[in-house]
This record gives sequence, C-alpha cells and structure tokens, in this order.
Amino acid sequence: MAPFLIPLLAASRIASGIGGICVPRLAAKMLSLPHGPSSVVLTHLVGGRELALGTLLYTAWKDKTAEGARFRELRRALLAIIAVDATEVVTNLTSYAAGELSAAGLGVMGGVTMVTLGLELFSVVCLVEP
Repeated sequence: MAPFLIPLLAASRIASGIGGICVPRLAAKMLSLPHGPSSVVLTHLVGGRELALGTLLYTAWKDKTAEGARFRELRRALLAIIAVDATEVVTNLTSYAAGELSAAGLGVMGGVTMVTLGLELFSVVCLVEP
C-alpha cells in the first residue's frame, strides 16, 4: 500500500473538518446549501464529525504499540469511517430521490464521498496483518 494514503485521508478529513467549523459560509456553498443559521449549524456538525474521524484515523496510523495491535486499530478506524461514508451515500441518494437534494448537490457530495470511500476501501483491502 502507498505509505502516504492513510495520512492523506486523515489530513483531508481534518482539513475539511476545520474548514466546516471555521469557514461555515464557504463549507455551505461547497455543499450547495443556502447560507443561514441552519447551514452554519449543519456545517459545524459535519466539520466536527470530519475532524473527529480524521483524528481517529491519524492516531491509529501513528500508534506506536505492537504491529498487530496497530493493524487492528487502523483497520477499526478505517471500517468506522467507511460505515459513516456508506451511510452518507445512502442518505444522499435518498434525499435526491425525495427531491430534497439537487443534482448539483448530489454530484458534489456524492462524488467526493465516493472517491473517499474508494480510497478507504482500497486501504482496508491492502492492509495485511503482520
């Protein structure tokens, strides 16, 4: 596995989380949401989630315990993140089908999520237990 892939996934989650918390107007625009009190709360919630998931992945990757324990923690973190992203894909498709999410919003949120999900699945498949 490419040694940079997991820290890259972690850093992108952390950066998007910080962005959602610190720059909610831009985050709302990127998600095709109108700016307002509700979108600020939503981007803060999503930002907090992304920050937590990125930190979880990074700390599992940097774990200095025995290699087998590190592998299990890293795999557990990746599987948790995959579960979150898979849930997001399903809810985005459901919202789009109900007319609650525009095609542009689905494209942005679904596209980014699918690319990230693919990289995460690739990371899990390429992990080999020592």
